Amino acid sequence: MFRTSMALAFVAFLLSATISNFRERSFVISFVTSAAAEDRSPSVNPVDRLRVGRPRWRRRGDLIYGDMTIRNANRYSVHNVTIACDFFGKWGNQVGTKTAEIPLVLDRGRTRVRGIHFNVSVPNMLGGACRVVSATRVS
Repeated sequence: MFRTSMALAFVAFLLSATISNFRERSFVISFVTSAAAEDRSPSVNPVDRLRVGRPRWRRRGDLIYGDMTIRNANRYSVHNVTIACDFFGKWGNQVGTKTAEIPLVLDRGRTRVRGIHFNVSVPNMLGGACRVVSATRVS
């Protein structure tokens, strides 16, 4: 409730400032540019700009292998990338999430990673979506 009332008060302030400064638009323009500059500030955590594409899964014995593309949108390379992948049973129920570390330095752009393997803990286990959990900036 407090946030809602603060947000309404802020919007009312902006409207009154816009109406009163109709001829001088410097206040409104400076406010918008400062908010836009905050959105473009560099990300401190490299994980925020790493994405995992849809993995392709295959099984061999007691292992399930995944091939996936990782997109690094950071302005620097990263390493020690750990991904977490969801796994599902035969009927679509989630049976768990497993993690794996990728032993590569990922440069800017897209990197195809092959052969990430996980142990099969449930018969007929199927691989699902993956996400980046942690990464370290290359210094």
